[in-house]
Amino acid sequence: MIKLILFVLIVGVKILLTKGISLVLVLLSFAVKGAALKENKTAWNAYLMGLTDRFVRRFAAAVYGGASLLSALVIYGLFVWFGFSHPLRLALVVLFSSTVLTWGRYRKKTRDELENALFRVKESIAEEV
Repeated sequence: MIKLILFVLIVGVKILLTKGISLVLVLLSFAVKGAALKENKTAWNAYLMGLTDRFVRRFAAAVYGGASLLSALVIYGLFVWFGFSHPLRLALVVLFSSTVLTWGRYRKKTRDELENALFRVKESIAEEV
C-alpha cells in the first residue's frame, strides 16, 4: 500500500516538475533572445511578428519534450531511492503515458490555443505600431 501511495506521489512530482521545467525553459529562451536583441522594443516586435505557427508549435513541443525527459530522469532517481523494483521500466512507463496523454490534449485543445495566442500577440503589436 505504501508503494502505491509513493507511486502516485512520484507521478505528481513528475507532473509538477514537467510544468516547472517548461516554465524555466521558456523564460530562459526569452532571456537569451532578449540579450541577443539587446532589449530593443522594435527588434522584439519584428521578431514576434515574424514568428510562424509552425515554429511556435515546434518550440512548444521541444520545450515539453526536454522538460518531460528531465523530469523522467528525476522520477527514475526517486524510484531507485524508494526501492521500487524495475525503476527504469516504471520511469519509462510514466514518461510514455504522460506523453500520450499530453499529445491527446495538445491535439484536442492546446494547438488552437497556441495559434490564438500568437494571433493575439501579433494583433497587439500591429495596434501598437
